[in-house]
This record gives sequence, C-alpha cells and structure tokens, in this order.
Amino acid sequence: MSNKDRASVRPSARVIKRYTRFRHKRWTTLILLLCFFAVTPLLFYSAGAKQTKATWLWDTEWIRDAPDEVISFSKDNQVNLIFVQISTDVREVEYRQFIRKAHEAGIDVHALKGSPEWARADKQEEGTEFIRWVANYNEQAGPKEQFTGVHLDVEPYLLRGWKGDQSRIVREWSHNMTRWLSEARAAGLYIAADVPFWLHRIEASEGGGSLSGWMLERFDSLTIMAYRDHSDSIYDLAIDMLAEAESANKKILIGVELGPTDEGDFVTFHSKSVNYFEEHLQEVGRQSVDHPSYGGVAVHHLRAWYEKVNP
Repeated sequence: MSNKDRASVRPSARVIKRYTRFRHKRWTTLILLLCFFAVTPLLFYSAGAKQTKATWLWDTEWIRDAPDEVISFSKDNQVNLIFVQISTDVREVEYRQFIRKAHEAGIDVHALKGSPEWARADKQEEGTEFIRWVANYNEQAGPKEQFTGVHLDVEPYLLRGWKGDQSRIVREWSHNMTRWLSEARAAGLYIAADVPFWLHRIEASEGGGSLSGWMLERFDSLTIMAYRDHSDSIYDLAIDMLAEAESANKKILIGVELGPTDEGDFVTFHSKSVNYFEEHLQEVGRQSVDHPSYGGVAVHHLRAWYEKVNP
C-alpha cells in the first residue's frame, strides 16, 4: 500500500477528537451510574423514604391532658407512628380528638395493650376483648379518627414459671395469638407485636421452625426489642431476625430503650446524651437499610424521650 493510500485510511484529527470525546463521555456516564447506585440507598434512608419511626406512649392521660405537646414533640422528632396504650381513664371522644390531630400531622396511631399474663390460656379473652374494643371503636369513629392498627406487648418470659415450664407457656401463648390474629383479620386490623431479640432461638410449639418465624408468617410486622446503648450492638442483636423477616417477606422495626432500667446501663441510652442517642439511632438505620425487611426504628418510650430532650 502506498503512502498516499495509507493516508487515505488514516482517521482525521477531527474523527480522533470525536472518538476521544465519545470515550470520555462513556466513561463519565459509567462512573456517574456507579456512584448513583452506590449512594441511592443512603439517599433514600436519609430522606426517610417509607421508613417508620415509632414510639410507645404508656401514660395515656398525656394525650388527654396535653395532646398538642405530644404531637408537636413527635413531629419535631420525625415520629410517624405512636403506639398508644388503651386506658379506661381516657374517654373515646378524647382518643378521637387526639388521633384526628395526629393524622393531620402525618402520624398514625396504633392501639397498644398487653401483659405477660396474656400468654396464659385463662387470659386469652382479655386480648380478644381488647381487639374487639378497637374494632368497635373504629366502626363508630370517623375515617381520620381511627386506629390504623393494634400492637400487642405480651412478654411471657417475665412470668415466674417461664424457665421451668417454657414449652407449655409457648404453646398457650401461640394458641392465644392464633385467636387474636383471627379477631384482627375479621375486623380488617393491621396487627403487630413486640418480641425479644432472642425469640428466634425458641422453637415454635407446632415444631418446624422458630417461634419468631411462626409469628412473622402470621403478623403484619414485629418490633424487635434490641435494647443496647450502641448501634453496633443493636444491629448485631437484630440481624438474625432481619434475615428471618426477609424470608417471610415482612417488615420489622428495631426497638431501642431510652428509659431507666435495672438490667444494666448497656441496655439503655438513658444515661447518654441526646446527641449520642440520635447519632446511634441514625447509625442503626444506616447499618440496616440494605435489608429489605428493615422497616424503621421504635423508641421506648415517649415520656422518657421527652424528658431526655426537655430535662
């Protein structure tokens, strides 16, 4: 081939420049896409996309005596779900007024109740009556005055006979939960429950898996009481049940403790600063956000939280 022929097939400077620009744009686009996929989960978490931030409210009279205070504090701290204990000291009209205000602030309210004794066969009716009360209340309340779910706090491991008669207690508790689940489903109620972080180690009374797995298959959600004073420890306690919930295609909340306790300082953020608590709460979310089963956090409890921020 002559020099002239070679020159005729050699790309021009303009073509080389265009090709170089194309390659540069292609690599730039690829890098931007990789960055996008790397940071998108964090962006969704920081924006709170569909993440729940819940809290327990045990002193029910608070919603009657100072409802605006409860809602203002909750909203300021990005709470979008409150578990309110049901008490006969608060009238139905007062529940309606509070829930209406909460909904206007973007906060859902679940009816909360339970006790260790509810795991016993002779206490099944108490749980059933609670769920029926919520169902009847919702039938009479306006759409913006209704409880959006029920939340059970039954902790049978606090019973005196737990260590010596665990199998029987688990069997009766499971039987009671089956009845309560049926009542909630019949009423169209979302139903969730508090569970300890170690529940996956307890065998279901029907066999074939863990008790936490049995509950995850049946309840809409569970809240893990992963009470520790450091994000790493909290995540370590929650990770097994996050995996179980993922298999069951369910969302779970990770609960943290702010109140005083006689179980040790490592169980609660009570003696820590507000900044320390908030930093570790955010870190729990960052560590857990890659789990599809992670639904958010729950702070126990609202009064302790309020007094921590307003000493």
